[in-house]
Amino acid sequence: MFLDITCRRNPNLIKAAVELHQKGEISPNTYVVDLDAVEANARLIAEAARVSGLSLYFMTKQVNRNPQFAKAVAGQGISKAVAVDWDEALTLHQNGIAIGHVGHLVQVPQKVISSLLSVGPEVLTVFSVDKAAQIAREARRLGLEQPILLRVVGEDDQFFPGQVGGIPEGQFREAASAIARLKGVRIAGVTSFPCLILDEESGRAVPSSNMGTLRRAAHLLRTQLGLSVEQVNAPGMTAAGTISLLAQEGATHGEPGHGLTGTTPLHA
Repeated sequence: MFLDITCRRNPNLIKAAVELHQKGEISPNTYVVDLDAVEANARLIAEAARVSGLSLYFMTKQVNRNPQFAKAVAGQGISKAVAVDWDEALTLHQNGIAIGHVGHLVQVPQKVISSLLSVGPEVLTVFSVDKAAQIAREARRLGLEQPILLRVVGEDDQFFPGQVGGIPEGQFREAASAIARLKGVRIAGVTSFPCLILDEESGRAVPSSNMGTLRRAAHLLRTQLGLSVEQVNAPGMTAAGTISLLAQEGATHGEPGHGLTGTTPLHA
């Protein structure tokens, strides 16, 4: 998918990989990453976010949680990471990377909640009242109040295989009300994924139905429950060229991952 454009735009990356391999300086199954390019991409994305007033968490799953990659990105103004799962969060924390967001694709297992809370994530995402209650219980035990995001699912929303789950929109008010009463957690906002998708006909990024669901859920939290919504977290194809669209759609936070490595469908 990306070989042709890599040959055209960054041939030295391929030459370096071949040379390192032939000299025996790298092992099989080794990632070769152009950190200069990653840093340049991170600067562009960070500046676009600054102009649009969007906050960012960076994703490292594309490069197997590599701490050198993470530090390169963090040094360009995107200081906190989003972790798909709990062990990614702990790995990044152990390497000095601040954790912004955990749990929006994979729920935090009950047995590691206390370990995760100890690294101080800015937000944790929950898919249910039960998961929020588990986090609240551990947070109370540790003397904390953990901000959480609610993953809401609209009837027509789109998800990738293996990444489904969340609070059905029809049950959202009831669930959010129950979670708001829990001591130890505080509802900070809402999230979903993917919030931008590729329109194959035009070749442009467009909002998915998930984005509209997030706006409705945030409105409900504000107007019916009287909550302050700090985050409308809208990951999916976050890149320099899509950040203004995210801001126009009401997002407060994006999560660049493939944008940092130049591997979104738009880059292809």
